[in-house]
Amino acid sequence: MAEEKKFAPLVHEMKVEHTNWGSWCYSPQLYFRGEEEIPGAQYNAGWQLIMEPICWEREAHFHREEEYLVFMNGDLYHPEEFDAEITLWLGEDADHMEFFTITKPTIVRIPAGYWHCPMEFVRVGRPVMFQAVYLAGTCGRVVRRKK
Repeated sequence: MAEEKKFAPLVHEMKVEHTNWGSWCYSPQLYFRGEEEIPGAQYNAGWQLIMEPICWEREAHFHREEEYLVFMNGDLYHPEEFDAEITLWLGEDADHMEFFTITKPTIVRIPAGYWHCPMEFVRVGRPVMFQAVYLAGTCGRVVRRKK
């Protein structure tokens, strides 16, 4: 009989998820769904391999928790060989955001409450490993609607 380990609930084997989003995003993908998978976790992340241009997020929004967006070469044997162009809007206020163009491996810190997006993968010469990380156990967003 195997001995039960005290800290076993802290170790979680990630499982792949299959999506049918289209040829722009490789499937399967990996996700860690935060406290849904490890009670008390304050981290939630997904990993996607972006294969073709796509406007990933069209609508400006913010999160109540800090978020990080990671863009890197999908070939981890050559992390310096980044061949893509991604655009992103970011700011404290939805009416006064700044426009950024990403052409090198990049991490973007988005403080809690900061507006961001649209985000577009304008050109994808080589697959891009994209990771969105939320520093909370669950993920949600706030959007602005005009009447």
